[in-house]
Amino acid sequence: MARILTVFRLIGSPQAEWSRIFGNSSSGTLEMNMYYPLVGILAVSAFMSLVYDPLCTLHSAIIDAVVLFVSFFLGYVVVSFLISMLLPKIQQPGKVVSDGRVRTFVMYNMSVMVLIEIVKNFLPVSDMPLMYLFLLYILYLISKGSKYFFIEQERTVLFVVGTFCLIVSMPALFSFVLRTFIPSV
Repeated sequence: MARILTVFRLIGSPQAEWSRIFGNSSSGTLEMNMYYPLVGILAVSAFMSLVYDPLCTLHSAIIDAVVLFVSFFLGYVVVSFLISMLLPKIQQPGKVVSDGRVRTFVMYNMSVMVLIEIVKNFLPVSDMPLMYLFLLYILYLISKGSKYFFIEQERTVLFVVGTFCLIVSMPALFSFVLRTFIPSV
């Protein structure tokens, strides 16, 4: 629970929180104690549509829960892998960043997305465009955390925008693919 509170502190004070996060965290324990439980809460929040949507069935709520969980799980794994593979190409010469730091970075940014999705699931409207504006805050969080990756000065914008696009698009891509292939009622 304390790790989930760190996500809220990151939202409130990104600069200070990134230095604290990278100073003393292990990505393995973060996965088990923060990210996966948060994604589990997201999956459970998919059942809120049963409360306020008269057309929603248990079957469709279960499908939504599975799609959300798998999309954010696979999104985390794939984005972490892609950033780890591309990072050496844009880093300063002689600087190396561990895969654990990359996973931690992706995990916290995706946790903010998960919180946004949880709030969207609790709202009684199917789509609220204002909620998508909160995704832009992730761009700000990434820009504040980018200094811990020793990116070459002229490639910082590429790193920030590329990372933002990967973090935001991968769960959406996996969700689209899963919804295409999972039969629905």
